[in-house]
Amino acid sequence: MEQAVPQPAPERPPVPCAWSEVGEAADDLDWFGVAEACRQSLVYFGRVPPSTTLRLGPWEIPASDASDSVKELLRIAEDEGLGRSGKAIRVKERFLPYRVAAPEGEEGGLLVTGYYEPILQGRLRPDARFRYPIYSRPADLVTV
Repeated sequence: MEQAVPQPAPERPPVPCAWSEVGEAADDLDWFGVAEACRQSLVYFGRVPPSTTLRLGPWEIPASDASDSVKELLRIAEDEGLGRSGKAIRVKERFLPYRVAAPEGEEGGLLVTGYYEPILQGRLRPDARFRYPIYSRPADLVTV
């Protein structure tokens, strides 16, 4: 399969980089975290018309292409025939890394945001592992 590479707008080309600059393609949750992130992204893409154009820096990418990329990453993450290193190799074969950088000449640098949603396990009744109850939702818990 040939890699699809988005075509950048001519005024600001993206900056490709080598995988050696990025580091290892890995997930500390044995690729479970990558798979779950992909599934959540696909929920979003399921609500967006495929003809929608997404902007990613100077690129304009059809939502259907972005969705296809996420589906490919999900296939890799869920492939039980590949171990951790096999999945990392497959990602490096199928995807191209690009350096994230502020557009040249723009003041203020670059703002990159992300979300962390911890997965906490518990039980309705105490047992040997889960001995301490959470009585209620903390008053200062922020919902996004």
